[in-house]
Amino acid sequence: MSVVAAQDLTVSSSCQSHCGGIPIPYPFGIGKDCYLNNDKWYEVTCNNSYSVNPVPFLSSINKEVVNISLPDDFNPTFGLIRIKNPVTSLGCSNSEERSFALNVTGSPFFVTAGNTLVAAGCNNRALMTDIEPQIGGCESTCHVGPSRRVQNISCDGYRCCQAKIPSDRLQQISIKVESLDGNGTTTSSSGGCNVAFLTDERYTPSNTTEPELVY
Repeated sequence: MSVVAAQDLTVSSSCQSHCGGIPIPYPFGIGKDCYLNNDKWYEVTCNNSYSVNPVPFLSSINKEVVNISLPDDFNPTFGLIRIKNPVTSLGCSNSEERSFALNVTGSPFFVTAGNTLVAAGCNNRALMTDIEPQIGGCESTCHVGPSRRVQNISCDGYRCCQAKIPSDRLQQISIKVESLDGNGTTTSSSGGCNVAFLTDERYTPSNTTEPELVY
């Protein structure tokens, strides 16, 4: 997610500056009076209950923080905070469905256009919802000829697919996974493990064609 730049980037030296080896720069902070205007959107908690090393969480949405970068010469207007989000899945574990939704409406954050929806699995339709009036998504299938498989060097529909988010500065987005029959019609029965997720990293068939590994 991107975050609007703060003007005053100074904070007391007594504030905790790292959590689990991850720098927590102002306007974010750990503890009272250590984040911008005590605005809860900038509050980070250092959680010790998830692993051996402490893990930083963005308190307002309870998401694990991967990295925080402040505005620089390359991007002077916005900083960037990377967070971990769950993988949306269907038919991967006891036919249990997992979903993903993010809502930061009213916050200084928005989802950047650098994120991509990636989906993997057979007869898989992945949709980005809660972004009305727009809609976006992609479909992946395993029913193509051998020549297509040989040439498949990007996630363009064979066993994995991808789609850019339709606009920048989204503050709400959800991911939905549907199972399709051979005619492209939605079906209630899953044809196997299907997954979808948002990422700012580049994915190819080599690391997405086995959805169980992603899940």
